[in-house]
Amino acid sequence: MRRVGSILVVLNVALGYCSGQIRERNTRCSADEPVRVEDVFRTIDVLGLWSGARCVGPLSSIRKSSVLKELKKYLVGQIATPGWVRRERDFLRSGNIFVIQSSNLAQRSSKAFEYFSNIRVGEIDLELMPDMFVSMIKRSGVSSDTNLIKCAFFLAVIPESLYIQNMEKSELTTHINELRSNLSLLQLARLLYLLWFMENKVD
Repeated sequence: MRRVGSILVVLNVALGYCSGQIRERNTRCSADEPVRVEDVFRTIDVLGLWSGARCVGPLSSIRKSSVLKELKKYLVGQIATPGWVRRERDFLRSGNIFVIQSSNLAQRSSKAFEYFSNIRVGEIDLELMPDMFVSMIKRSGVSSDTNLIKCAFFLAVIPESLYIQNMEKSELTTHINELRSNLSLLQLARLLYLLWFMENKVD
């Protein structure tokens, strides 16, 4: 499908996340300077490689889980904005759902945001969440494009999945560009997952 970037780039991204360098760079970049789609693909490729990596012992499993979690946040920052990543961090620290509400969400997704904040997300089976997300988004009027909604969910929550890893580059490029024009889809997908995470306390 897509050609994986050089091994040095892969290692730099992964090791940069472990040291915190990537996270710091991400919070300093400007929302007015969108990341190239090719760089987004590179991060997705790295996620696929780390997801398939074999672990030997509990410490390596913990490290793998940590790297995957940070790379997912980095990917969201590449497609959305660094400010959103900061809001996620503040929400996880405070538990106050309103700190995560961006102006974009307020303008385009108030119904969906209110709905998400009033349901017992922790009781949802994670495997059923993509279809549930599609249904909720359509009912709230944020979007009616099933493929785009589903792509937003998998990019935001499970970018290492085969759904994303096997998607044609041209199709994924189109979806990423569409999501940048409707960031609320990506943000709502992250919000749904974060609410689920907060109730279940898992990576």
